[in-house]
Amino acid sequence: MKLTKILLITTIVAAIVSFTYYFFSYVYIPQAKSKGCAPLNFKSAKQESSYYLTWETQMDCSQYIKYGLKDNSFPYLAIDINGASKLKEHKILMSGVDTGVNYYVVIVDGDKTYGKEGLPLEVKFD
Repeated sequence: MKLTKILLITTIVAAIVSFTYYFFSYVYIPQAKSKGCAPLNFKSAKQESSYYLTWETQMDCSQYIKYGLKDNSFPYLAIDINGASKLKEHKILMSGVDTGVNYYVVIVDGDKTYGKEGLPLEVKFD
């Protein structure tokens, strides 16, 4: 009987520790990372015959994108339509892209590269 109580208490403690680890690793930390120059509200859009990528940051940041046709190679570069100005709202004109083709994009800010969960963003213009 005493061994059963010890096992029950050990199981409850292990569950509490696991929940705490999960909460702080997967819920709390990503919210903290969304501050500063991390991109928020990333969108792709077509306006007339041009394709744009837009996003926001919580601080004024100077960002650009690198993109390509593979998720591990980004030979193309595009800058914000406002140049290298530090802004909270970013808009990039994608020139020379084809409709129906998947493009892989990373947002660059200084020495930091942003995507989605450690992978590049995937964009397809219709």
